[in-house]
Amino acid sequence: MSWAGTVAALSGVAVGELISAVDTSGPSPLSAVGDAFIDSIGVRIKDLAVDLFGTNHRAALVIGMFLVIGVLGAFAGRRHQRSPRSARAGIIVAGAMGLAAFLSRPDGRWWMGFISIVAAILVTLTVLSMLSSRARRPAVATPIPGMGTASRRGFLSASAGVSVGAGTALVASRLLRGDTTVADAYLSPILRRYIDRIAATLGGVNLQFMQSNGGLKGASLFQGKDAILSGPAGGIVGAVRTAEQAGFDKVITFDMGGTSTDVAHYENSYERVFETVVAGVRMQAPMLLIHTVAAGGGSL
Repeated sequence: MSWAGTVAALSGVAVGELISAVDTSGPSPLSAVGDAFIDSIGVRIKDLAVDLFGTNHRAALVIGMFLVIGVLGAFAGRRHQRSPRSARAGIIVAGAMGLAAFLSRPDGRWWMGFISIVAAILVTLTVLSMLSSRARRPAVATPIPGMGTASRRGFLSASAGVSVGAGTALVASRLLRGDTTVADAYLSPILRRYIDRIAATLGGVNLQFMQSNGGLKGASLFQGKDAILSGPAGGIVGAVRTAEQAGFDKVITFDMGGTSTDVAHYENSYERVFETVVAGVRMQAPMLLIHTVAAGGGSL
């Protein structure tokens, strides 16, 4: 029953995401695994993904992860028909790999990762066993024409119920992590007025702004969530370019501004995160990995 495995795997992920959303100071399991995957691939592949998907590269990553999870779940469901023990072992191993990826993130809280991923494993195993048992029940014809067998209807009803529950849990987890949307809604109108004034003054130039991830974005597309750490990011990009001209490919940047002192590390490629906390606000947006270590010169 490959369909049962897919429903079970996605249900487990949804529950894990919902539990992790209780503590928004750390990344969700899905975000942590995605960030670990991005860190493990080459710089050229990262740049290719950005070129292909642009600002939607994060959404493309999440969709790809769900597809992979669905396929692996389908494989586990089919395997569960022949050898339930080996299917359960595979699910536990996959969960352990997810936990290892979560613990590798510098901003991940180990206890939250452990609780959410263990819960995801248990839900996956429970749902898979429940749906598989329903699918194995003897077929009993129903007196209503076109309604199929009772076992088939029971399996489809259980699958639909679990799918709805999983979808609800996943939506709820995203709502609990809605800080990015709120911050963007607050900042974007203010930023838009500022950008429009600059664009009107400069005329028809190709106006672009530095983003928190170290890249540039056109004025018409620039939003508040893109500007959270754009100033420190610009300092890092400038420091790296200067160091490259001097023949250095390993750099530790030090940027003392008016409000904060920020440091960052560079070794042949920029280090980025896709979920972080800025001034106590959980942000889900690509940013350079920047550490604020002290107050800035304006505090003297």
